[in-house]
Amino acid sequence: MKIVIFGAGKDGIKALKDIGKENISFFIDNYKAGGILEGIPIFSLQQIVKENKKDLLIFVASSKYKSEIIAQLEENCYTNYCIYMNGFISRNKNERLSIEQWGNIYNESILEERKVI
Repeated sequence: MKIVIFGAGKDGIKALKDIGKENISFFIDNYKAGGILEGIPIFSLQQIVKENKKDLLIFVASSKYKSEIIAQLEENCYTNYCIYMNGFISRNKNERLSIEQWGNIYNESILEERKVI
């Protein structure tokens, strides 16, 4: 599974530091596509259409454009996304997990997916 951050601004940089640069495959940002941030390439959503949607976990990391990004993801049938905001991750508006809590859930799901558990 590739972990991706949608938003290459200040919120994206914070997410990168919290999640760990070594875990991020690329950024998505429709305005900064073609660039590189912290050594990681930035693509537009349209540039990644060949990626298997089931193999991507997308973190929405933009408080300013969160609604627009979610709309773009849903319009393009990307359903495997989480919202990153101020050091917390949520899959819906009622959930608020710390990076550590989310990491535990993520690691368990990856192990289960690989049939290790």
